[in-house]
Amino acid sequence: MTRPARTRPARTGAPRALRLPQLLAAAVEANPGGDAVVYAGAEQSTERLTYAELDARSSRLARSLIARGIGPEDLVAIGIRRSVASVLAVWAVAKTGAGFVPVDPNYPADRVRHMLTDCGATLGLTVSAVRPGLSGDVRWLMLDSPAFRAEVEQRSPEAVTSADRVRSLRAGHPAYVIYTSGSTGSPKGVVVTQAGLAGFCAEQRERYGVDTASRTLHFASPSFDASVLELLLAVGGGAAMVVADPAVYGGDELARLLRRERVTHAFVTPAALASVQPAGLDELRVVIAGGEACPPELVRRWATGGRAFHNGYGPTETTIMTNISAPLRPGEAVTIGAPIRGVTEFVLDERLVPVPAGVAGELYIAGAQLARGYHRRPGLTAGRFVPNPFAADGSRLYRTGDLVRATPGGAVEYLGRTDFQVQLRGFRIELGEIEAALAAHPAVAQAVALVRAPDRLVGYVVPAGAAVDPDELRDHVAARLPSYMVPATLVVLDRLPLTGNGKLDRAALPEPVFAEHEYRAPRTELERALCAAFAEVLKLERVGLDDHFFACGGNSLLAVALAGRLERVQAARVPVAWLFAAPTPAQLAERLAAREPHRNGAFDLLLPLRPGGAAPPLFCFAPAGGMAWSFAGLAAHLERDRPLYGLQSPALAGAGLPDSLEEWARLCVRELRAVQPAGPYHLLGWSLGGVLAHAVAVELQRAGEEVALLGMLDSSLEVPADRSGAVVLADLLGGLVDPAALAGADPADLAAHLERLPEPFGSLGPARLRHILEAGVRSLDLVAAYRPHRFDGDLVFFSAAAHDPAESRCARTWTEAVTGAVRDHPVRADHWHMTAAEVLPVIAEAIAAVPTRTPVSAARR
Repeated sequence: MTRPARTRPARTGAPRALRLPQLLAAAVEANPGGDAVVYAGAEQSTERLTYAELDARSSRLARSLIARGIGPEDLVAIGIRRSVASVLAVWAVAKTGAGFVPVDPNYPADRVRHMLTDCGATLGLTVSAVRPGLSGDVRWLMLDSPAFRAEVEQRSPEAVTSADRVRSLRAGHPAYVIYTSGSTGSPKGVVVTQAGLAGFCAEQRERYGVDTASRTLHFASPSFDASVLELLLAVGGGAAMVVADPAVYGGDELARLLRRERVTHAFVTPAALASVQPAGLDELRVVIAGGEACPPELVRRWATGGRAFHNGYGPTETTIMTNISAPLRPGEAVTIGAPIRGVTEFVLDERLVPVPAGVAGELYIAGAQLARGYHRRPGLTAGRFVPNPFAADGSRLYRTGDLVRATPGGAVEYLGRTDFQVQLRGFRIELGEIEAALAAHPAVAQAVALVRAPDRLVGYVVPAGAAVDPDELRDHVAARLPSYMVPATLVVLDRLPLTGNGKLDRAALPEPVFAEHEYRAPRTELERALCAAFAEVLKLERVGLDDHFFACGGNSLLAVALAGRLERVQAARVPVAWLFAAPTPAQLAERLAAREPHRNGAFDLLLPLRPGGAAPPLFCFAPAGGMAWSFAGLAAHLERDRPLYGLQSPALAGAGLPDSLEEWARLCVRELRAVQPAGPYHLLGWSLGGVLAHAVAVELQRAGEEVALLGMLDSSLEVPADRSGAVVLADLLGGLVDPAALAGADPADLAAHLERLPEPFGSLGPARLRHILEAGVRSLDLVAAYRPHRFDGDLVFFSAAAHDPAESRCARTWTEAVTGAVRDHPVRADHWHMTAAEVLPVIAEAIAAVPTRTPVSAARR
């Protein structure tokens, strides 16, 4: 057999085979007092660790994991959003020799559960703010739990050595497992070993000139292997890594961060980079693009002023990147460059025969950077990791599925995919997984997914008989797939177009038409400007006041673009987060026109969680802490036209509590009647909120109104003996923290704990936090003094039965307070997790069974 010419000979002189923990140790030795991690908050750097501090803290945490038997060949889940804590967790796991499995807390519960079950991790690291959304049979250790923090602090900060580990760490052991989209309908875990990390780390340090004076960016999602690129980019040169707040998606927010934090090196996907203006970013000396095809226009904008602009390429299966271009210049061909050290590449035809330079073929990769394969998927591994016919050492080739051609100079030009896999905003997506999720809906007979325009996924479906509701189907997919895999629009067809030989004719699929709601024209200059900006960014002919940005095809990156455009047009800052809370021009105009545009409505007495809709609203009453945000997850499980509101404590807004629970109930009645003047009313309360919901139901019946639903989540008329601030804080956070972990803490300590959590908690401030905690304790006194009148009707009850399904003590306290039956629904959760992701569908199903008829009292009105 003729041996093919490599696209470029593999480099020699690779560094000795350092493992991941040794790479951090080298950085600590080079720059112990320099910043290692800097968290960039909204306005300034708010948290930082030097290399010596990162080393000591990660060693302590690693020793706690080792004490639990964690070591090489084990896997540890990390469910933490991008932060100093997520970086600390990665290095701690690395020091044990185990592999880490990043789990995005924003993923749907089913996907998280699949990943955790599939990887087999028995232990995970997280923080209290996201713990409720992490399902699966994993023992989660919360880094911000006072008890666990105390344990970690007792461990030695000395470097973890081979003698400390439960077994020796070798090159073939997993360093991490990244889950990517799977064509069979389930994500697959790529097991990346220690073998290729040192070579890639050295490549980046030398190619990009990273040193102890550099400041690199950490912007990638932890579920994207570019996050590992960013870790190695920093430690390779002992540089400071600037961690972008998870709420930063790109645009002007990212530009401000780069400028304020003086970032010198950054990896950014082309889609996100396109949303940033390079003007004023003079200290940003090196930009690396990757994760998707890089357009020439991006090179023209960024490769100026002495800035080096590199284009990189590499499947997850080959340790992050295998190709990096030389600095690109405007006007020249955009390539992915030559293979890096230790990587050998072949461009082959369908018979695995090498093709000449300039001829298109499929790219195959060999070398130490190849992953072990797909976790627990030997068949899939064998199909992609094939025997290397050009070597006699038993090595493998990774079949990329990418169509490329080699240039005469040894670089590689990327031409596209040979299959139906796509890159979208840096994530590799199998269209087959989206098609499987669509087809899993009982109303769908056939499904096809494709990308019709940049960042626009489109789903085509053929009904299985009855009509398909696109909104319902999109919700169905969103509950199973990450947001970046949910089609922006769905097209219902009578049949799929076929070619002459009976195969699907993708080219004949119709262009999508985004559904238009009833058009409401803008009336003011501000509304006209907003509608025009929406239409321009979404590339629509027109947008009305009530058109929903995300329902019209918007996504997080388009939201960044819209925020940037609005900021320039309106000469006022428009945070991207506003577009998630106010996604229509009408809602955004109201917020911009308000006297206090930065006011946070999260603390109002009546909180619109999902306003609008023809069905009777569901009013949800908060527990003792007073915050109703944890009910927001119900919206995904209720019918789409059912409004959802929260009733919160007056203390959140800085006011005092009423003198009695009955007076508080009357205050709530005024609020909910402003939204719904007449019944039937549907009420649901959690803990103290259940008692308040009962009092509101009694007040409404006294006024002649019908209450169609009175529901409670583990509420009791028996006030707990512990009325401490710890209990109130646990209620406030809706299960984000175990009150036992805060036992004995004074209110100031509790307030400090809350301040470390993300928005909306951080906006409260220390003084208001103390006020809320004191009011929460007093609210328990109001419950103790409450003497309930009888509610005329049934009570729909949900008992916390995490340990004993027969447990219903709380439910029994209500038998004399209602004339009807107490219909108990035990759920597998404790009191503090009654609004967890796995519980909400059970609650929603029971609520949906309650008739929503129009009462006589409402008809009389």
